[in-house]
Amino acid sequence: MTKTNAATTKGPAAPVVSPLENMLRTFKAALKKSSGDVDRRYKDAIETLFISNADLGGSVAIRDESARVISQEGVSLGSLSALQNALDLQVLESYNLVSLEKSQASRLRSGARPLNEFQSARTLRAMELAALSTEVFGTKEQAAIWLKRPHAMFEGEAPLSYAVSEFGASKVRNALVAIRYGGVV
Repeated sequence: MTKTNAATTKGPAAPVVSPLENMLRTFKAALKKSSGDVDRRYKDAIETLFISNADLGGSVAIRDESARVISQEGVSLGSLSALQNALDLQVLESYNLVSLEKSQASRLRSGARPLNEFQSARTLRAMELAALSTEVFGTKEQAAIWLKRPHAMFEGEAPLSYAVSEFGASKVRNALVAIRYGGVV
């Protein structure tokens, strides 16, 4: 009696999904859940939100127009929860990241309403940095450590906290690209 290899009898192996691809799928799924009854532009914006920027050597980024459409409509607390899970943030840390009061979160949850445009933009910006740092460091765990640890180049703040404005986020993006390619920060 001959033994058969179980792997050969089950068919082709499932493709290996990188930590970055897994994170982007999770973020897109959370954003889709928040899309409810919004127009087609919003749903299309979710599909085109994350891009691999060939000019930066393939670094992940968000498409500005897609982010604008999504943030105007608003994202759900579920999208913020997906970010919270990806970066292993405490609930209050994620609320502080987007300037959300606990009482406001409770009202939004009970009314099934989205975050406002400002909070949605901050959520998308943090998602982009989470994805880019996962691409740079290889795992979401290492990305989370880097994003949450204070750094002198960010005036002693953690990169995630420093990036609450677009100006701060730009500096964090530049640092990540420099780390990835061995450039000067």
